[in-house]
Amino acid sequence: MIYTVEQLLEDKVSDAEWSRWSSEMKPVSLLLSVPGFLSAQRFKGIHCERPPSIAVYSIASAEVLTSGPYLGGARGGNLGSPQWRTKLTYWYRNLYSGIDVDQGVPMDSALFVFDTEEPNVMLGDLSFHWLTCVGLDKTTPYRGLAVVKRAKAASYLDKPVPGLVAYEPLTEIAFPD
Repeated sequence: MIYTVEQLLEDKVSDAEWSRWSSEMKPVSLLLSVPGFLSAQRFKGIHCERPPSIAVYSIASAEVLTSGPYLGGARGGNLGSPQWRTKLTYWYRNLYSGIDVDQGVPMDSALFVFDTEEPNVMLGDLSFHWLTCVGLDKTTPYRGLAVVKRAKAASYLDKPVPGLVAYEPLTEIAFPD
């Protein structure tokens, strides 16, 4: 299963502040220490006016997100600090079926995320892997994922496409020790 956490900060929060919070309050190593977390990678939006960020995790099952180690030790399911709630434009969590373990996006590539009402929508020559939203906030019924070399990513974003966001990796994909 794929578990995503997406957020958009208000304009006055700097990238440096968000990066500091992300690395101090929710380090990837903490989440990967939870039994059932299989991989983790973080991204920032590109080619957009106010870039959102997304974290993509592979988990063994939905039950991982209600486990004691996740809710207690890893402080999962919340922002870890009340000060950030007031600085977010949105914070969504979704759970998807369709991929068991994410293999990650190379640092020289971009992740295209395409949210739609129907699966298998075509967008030029992009080949999407389609996921079905099965839990949590359910902000989209279907999500397509495609990996594109970053040098070519801009060519797909010349015209805005509703539901499409491109992200660059902030971290390499990580797996539990």
